[in-house]
Amino acid sequence: MSVLLRKSDLTVGRPLPNDLVDSNGRVLLARGSVIDSQTKIDDLIQRGVSFSEYLTLSPGAATRKKLASKFHADMNPFDVLSVVIDELQSICCADIPSTGFDEQIQILATVIADTCDKSPDAALASLVLAQKASYAIKHEVDVAILVAVIGQKLSISQKERLSMMCAALTMNISMLEYQDWLQIQASRLTEDQLFVIHKHPLEAVTMLAQVKVKDPVWLQTVATHHENPDGSGYPRGTAGSDNLPIGGQIIRIADMYTARISARAFNVQENEKATLADIIMMGRKQALTQELTEQFIKTLGFYPPGSFVKMVSGEMGIVVRRGKTMNQPIVYTLITASGGVLGSPVKRDTSMERFAVTSLVPRGEVDVKLDAPSLWGFLRS
Repeated sequence: MSVLLRKSDLTVGRPLPNDLVDSNGRVLLARGSVIDSQTKIDDLIQRGVSFSEYLTLSPGAATRKKLASKFHADMNPFDVLSVVIDELQSICCADIPSTGFDEQIQILATVIADTCDKSPDAALASLVLAQKASYAIKHEVDVAILVAVIGQKLSISQKERLSMMCAALTMNISMLEYQDWLQIQASRLTEDQLFVIHKHPLEAVTMLAQVKVKDPVWLQTVATHHENPDGSGYPRGTAGSDNLPIGGQIIRIADMYTARISARAFNVQENEKATLADIIMMGRKQALTQELTEQFIKTLGFYPPGSFVKMVSGEMGIVVRRGKTMNQPIVYTLITASGGVLGSPVKRDTSMERFAVTSLVPRGEVDVKLDAPSLWGFLRS
């Protein structure tokens, strides 16, 4: 799975929503064209095709082919996102090239957007289930995932959404190693450390400009991703929702949420439900954009995919999909009411009274080996 389409993405007799292009960006079929047979679809998929909207930012063909070769059509979402993390680390933690940097980031943003659009629940679950060595790099990918999902929910255009995701993938580019070091610090932040943190948005913008990033949405989003509508943010303390771009505000919320559910500051993992409640409260106090916080909660639900929960039945399981309401997800039972570990997880619909969710369970209390791709219905690549 990648920028490349699968058979399920094309339908006989249905007009194409965008130009169909090959791996070099050449248009094979124009928008509105109709494919008249399954055989033709099979031939196109075997050739390797994508919709032109996924190439809106027009990365160079050579760079696109090099990165796209690392992804293939049958990869499951968890493995795709793992490769994205590895690629982002190799791009951002080495000597950043003077040319081609923006193209590489755009490709990774496209892959994440494609993955989130096709498998949003699995992508959201990866925030808590996928573990990588570098917190700083994974954190940026996690934020980009939330930007993709929330952006799609808000019907933000594909071009603007990709720009905002590029911002998420580079928002901390000026302090990646420092951020990893802070991750394992056991004491509170010092004044000197806060100074470094407070200036990193503008330093990141400077670095991006030096490598020829010119996209104004990308740059403005990075510059404002720690600003708050009430003026309490940084680096400029800009006040008023109308003065802050939506991308920066989405990243602000996503940044806070993903930081708090990870093994982060002072080695304490926060309860996801408490984190969501805190986000709601901050929205009401105008430290965050209230409308966005409400949309954020509606999109994730009270029990986001990847959360471990306990049910009325006494069973414990993992949320695999969001449900029809925010508090009724689809859960796979992992541990029975008596404490036994199930050999095969059992699907539970928590809209049923006996399987209603009663509480979130800290991950450390669920001692079960998970095969995430299988739980979400994918074969491991």
